[in-house]
Amino acid sequence: MRGSKDVSSAKEQLTAEFGLSDTQSQAILDMRLSRFTALEGDKLYQEAR
Repeated sequence: MRGSKDVSSAKEQLTAEFGLSDTQSQAILDMRLSRFTALEGDKLYQEAR
């Protein structure tokens, strides 16, 4: 979650607050990371033009 210091604490917060499984929490974190990576890729592409 946003205020988390690392991935494992974010996963623990998701699991505790929303009752998600470890797999579900990891999938959410992976999705967010991939979206961030895609956004950064677009940004770099725009800067290169």
